[in-house]
Amino acid sequence: MTVPLPNDFHQIPEQALKVNWHESVNSLIQTYAPLPWFNIEWFAQLLGMTSRTLQRNLIAEGMTFREMHDAARRDLAIELLKEPELSAQEVAWRVGYDDLSNFNRAFKKWTGYTAPAYRKYMKDLEDSQSQ
Repeated sequence: MTVPLPNDFHQIPEQALKVNWHESVNSLIQTYAPLPWFNIEWFAQLLGMTSRTLQRNLIAEGMTFREMHDAARRDLAIELLKEPELSAQEVAWRVGYDDLSNFNRAFKKWTGYTAPAYRKYMKDLEDSQSQ
């Protein structure tokens, strides 16, 4: 079967599809990191590989699953702490922690502050910049 084309038809050249595996995996980790069941075994199965293969591929890119998972949770927590109506407990829960003290310990490791202290520091910083 042929499809008649108009005389002014110009074929669009195929675009080279550049897929960066590391960026794609990082994007997925950012999406799934807050889930309470999110771990390397679950994630590797989602990607259709073993956890060992996933870890090897990440190490080849200079990262570990734990580092990427923690970074995703940290980034989400920092964003959520900008919302004053959310308690630190609510933020902890939304990033996958069911215990506030564990969350504060992790957050302090990531930033040097507990979540409430970080929120106060950022508010004070914002107030001093607005003056």
